[in-house]
Amino acid sequence: MRPAWARAIVNLYAEARAPGDILLHAYVVMPDHYHVLLTLVGCPSISNLVRRIHAIFSYRVRRAGASAPARQTVGNRVWQKRFYDHVIRDERDFLAKFGYIHDNPVLSELVLDPKDYPWSSFHFWEMGDETVPCDGG
Repeated sequence: MRPAWARAIVNLYAEARAPGDILLHAYVVMPDHYHVLLTLVGCPSISNLVRRIHAIFSYRVRRAGASAPARQTVGNRVWQKRFYDHVIRDERDFLAKFGYIHDNPVLSELVLDPKDYPWSSFHFWEMGDETVPCDGG
């Protein structure tokens, strides 16, 4: 994952957080995908939010003349056609997803400790890094 791409996708979710469209709880940007745990507030649907963020990201990547960050592209498309969402049912489910997001770089054998992976909200929650603030659950 190029640092600029990881920073760009995280910043787009932070930008959606700023005006109150979402509460951003956790995120991780992996080499070929990302996970985000959020609550919709001012945005009408997850589809609208993801569509908006992916469109802005794709536009910026193309404008910069960069190649797409995805594993494979079809034509000039940056993102796959679908994304997968999960409705959080209770606190136990929330905590499981929260932990999975932060453990994903370790489970994928990219690092031995989540603190060593730079593109994760682990740094906010466990290390006090306020670069991309998150919201409590």
